[in-house]
Amino acid sequence: MKKQLTRFLFLFLIVAVCLPVAAAYAIPRASLYISNYLATTDPTGSGGVRVSFSITGTGPMDTIGATDIDLYEKPSGSSKWTLIKHFDYTQNGNSNMMGYNKNSHASYVSYAGVSGNQYYAIVYFWAGKDGGGDSRPYTTSTITAQ
Repeated sequence: MKKQLTRFLFLFLIVAVCLPVAAAYAIPRASLYISNYLATTDPTGSGGVRVSFSITGTGPMDTIGATDIDLYEKPSGSSKWTLIKHFDYTQNGNSNMMGYNKNSHASYVSYAGVSGNQYYAIVYFWAGKDGGGDSRPYTTSTITAQ
């Protein structure tokens, strides 16, 4: 009986030590290029809206960031959503949407909205290296501009 208890405790100890290590390697990533990504839409006052985003690659990437951001608006009292602004990283003033030769990138875009209207965004993330890459869309939660 004592021998069985000793074996059980020994196996329990081995499992207790190895399980956290195995779990750390089992964390899923978004793709071969993208480790994780997140975007938020926040009111900035006076009707302003800010779409913030961050992306982390699985290592150093040639290009990493957001290629496009589509901002949608629903006026107060309406039930219809409309695409009101398309941000493209190649457009003047939007170069901050993409980073180069780094592991991660975070930035934002702003829009002068209308107080009381609702907004959400779809952010199109990208990470690429050596001619390959991957993209992922992300839809933010809805906010009301203040």
